[in-house]
Amino acid sequence: GVWKTTDGGNSWTEVNSGLTILDVRSLAVSPNYATDKSLFAGTVSGGIFKTTDGGGSWTKVDGGITSNNINSLAFSPVYSSDGQVFAGTNGSGVFASTDRGNTWAARNSGLTNTWIHDLLISPNYGVDRTLFAHIGDTLYKSINQGTGWTQVSSGAFTYVLTLAISPNFAADRTLFAGTSCNASNPFLKSIDGGSSWAPSGNNSGGCQVYALSFSPNYSTDQTLFAAFDWNGIKKSIDGGSTWLNINPINHVYALAISPAYAGDQTLFLGQDLWGISKSVDGGSVWAEVNAGLAERGNSGNGVSLSSGVQGNTIGGNSPGKRNVISHNFIYAVVIDGSDTANNIISGNYIGTDASGMAPLANGNGVL
Repeated sequence: GVWKTTDGGNSWTEVNSGLTILDVRSLAVSPNYATDKSLFAGTVSGGIFKTTDGGGSWTKVDGGITSNNINSLAFSPVYSSDGQVFAGTNGSGVFASTDRGNTWAARNSGLTNTWIHDLLISPNYGVDRTLFAHIGDTLYKSINQGTGWTQVSSGAFTYVLTLAISPNFAADRTLFAGTSCNASNPFLKSIDGGSSWAPSGNNSGGCQVYALSFSPNYSTDQTLFAAFDWNGIKKSIDGGSTWLNINPINHVYALAISPAYAGDQTLFLGQDLWGISKSVDGGSVWAEVNAGLAERGNSGNGVSLSSGVQGNTIGGNSPGKRNVISHNFIYAVVIDGSDTANNIISGNYIGTDASGMAPLANGNGVL
């Protein structure tokens, strides 16, 4: 689901009223949030939800969308005047709303594949009407609000997992891509609006780049951050020419940078199982800020029975014997080995909280 902090991350509150699907894969915050309190949440199997009261209540708003699996959401930077929002889906392509999410229409002309991984919108969209759609090893660009798309990526655009667009895109035409472990360099850079790409920076190790963030003041400080599944957090202060390891922690899947970064030097990161950490010095020192968040599971399997163990009972059918086997990084339960036998796993809550009603997923189920 969605959690909210109003004190800089010191405490978190669940804000899921009306959000009937809690597997949220994309969250977009209005550029005018201070006045309109609007967010959109894209879910797996549940479509799109909207709040106009800062998460106090959510309403489903996906009329016209033909896929319930939403990978990416993007607000128009001039949402207050044009009311435009875009959604990238699994299998049904790109959808646009021009009435603040009340209705949606497909915008797929020119796309040869409709499995959208990322959607990016130009910070200067009010003038240039430019969007990017990332599909596999292909990047598409639209300069007419998504009504027509053209492939712009070159052969170097391969193994891409995530994209980021410069806040000064109108002047510098810069995009960055983070790649998977199959690539020879974890970073690709384009300085011509996505038409050509080249490896960026010293290959300082690490792979699986899951998040990239530009400093809001990139035009002057040339600062970027990258989060890896393996090899932690890296920082560049020269536009991606060199990258420094600033945090060795693994399994970082999300990064957020303060809009006032120039003054407060604040960043947040999100990890599997370990939750959220915060830095107030540009990434040198980090501290966990998880107060109020749901209980985290193990970094491996929840329950593992192997090497011939026999005769174990885990759980039972009475409340006092049931276990919560949830929110584990790999499997909930693993039973391994031909001589592992006569074990009973019964009555437990697997993949839910202790009520059995609220999802609290494991990486995988039972093996």
